[in-house]
Amino acid sequence: MGYRDLGHFLESLQKSNVNQEIKEKASKTMEKLKEYVIQNYHNQEYPHAHGVSMEMPLNPRPYEYAKTDFTTSTHWDKMYYTVTGYNPPLPIPA
Repeated sequence: MGYRDLGHFLESLQKSNVNQEIKEKASKTMEKLKEYVIQNYHNQEYPHAHGVSMEMPLNPRPYEYAKTDFTTSTHWDKMYYTVTGYNPPLPIPA
């Protein structure tokens, strides 16, 4: 699995070359994240930990993932591909 810290991801988005609307949404989400996390601990191994992880697999399975309710309702897969530069292979014919 590829779990990533949500706060670090949002900070990275704010510093990246995405459009201003995405940066603003990342900033607002970061504010909510700070309200959500009651207590957090991080160490030298994970210096950017903010207390909430999300799944961002290194080798996603686009055919399986694209079918989930979460992906179809949020377009998480499209965001993932845009942010990571991952280009899913063309669908395999049935």
